[in-house]
Amino acid sequence: MKSNLFFFFLLMLLSCKSQDVNSVAVKLPIAKATYQEWVAGVEGGGSGINIELQLTEALDSVITLNSIFYKDYGAKLKQVKDNPLLFIAHINTPLNTDSKLVLGDNVSSLSYIKDSVKLKQGEAAVSFFVNGKERFQHIGKLQKKESLLYPQTN
Repeated sequence: MKSNLFFFFLLMLLSCKSQDVNSVAVKLPIAKATYQEWVAGVEGGGSGINIELQLTEALDSVITLNSIFYKDYGAKLKQVKDNPLLFIAHINTPLNTDSKLVLGDNVSSLSYIKDSVKLKQGEAAVSFFVNGKERFQHIGKLQKKESLLYPQTN
């Protein structure tokens, strides 16, 4: 009787699987998403959009944020060292840009995201990896912060 009970519990333990993260819908814990446009105060100094994602909690160890897609631009998300719940992306835009300058860390091709996520005007999407598999999450409209117009220095 004891051996039958032991085998029953052993069978139960072996048949129970931990739930695979790849088979579950993963939703990023985004508290707030904002953007801020900026223009340099010198001719050819550039312009861009800074995007911030504030999380409500730390990401699971199998999740890695990759990029954000906004308007017709994309850029890598980087975690802020002093705040592990804050991620930023810097998008360089062509306004007020010297054509000889390289456009920083913009994501070069957005064609693959356009097939995966349909964005409406003003909406954004985040690319992230779960155990190495790329996923996308639509995050809706970003909140606008006041634009930064850097003064010209003499």
